Amino acid sequence: MELLSSDGAKIVGVRSDITTDVTIRPPGARRTTAAEIALPAGKLAKLAPGGYRFALAKLTRSLKLGDRVALVLIVEAADGSRQEIPANAEVRRHSVTDDHKHGHAH
Repeated sequence: MELLSSDGAKIVGVRSDITTDVTIRPPGARRTTAAEIALPAGKLAKLAPGGYRFALAKLTRSLKLGDRVALVLIVEAADGSRQEIPANAEVRRHSVTDDHKHGHAH
């Protein structure tokens, strides 16, 4: 997932209808959590393996490649106001960016 904030903000929470347990994971850390993800003004923030990512536990249904997962990102502006932004993520083995970087092998 690629995110861009024009004014600067931070993701302070995530919800999904398929779990009550979504955590933010920081880069490189397997089991630790982060309280937020900074979204610096005008800079692209990427969520990807090895970087910040969302971990969904205790799913209410099984997921397979290609399934779509509805997420709600809770974004906090510099003034403390919060906004909920719906997102729709695809279950994939790799990110879309990774797919473009590497050629297809058959």
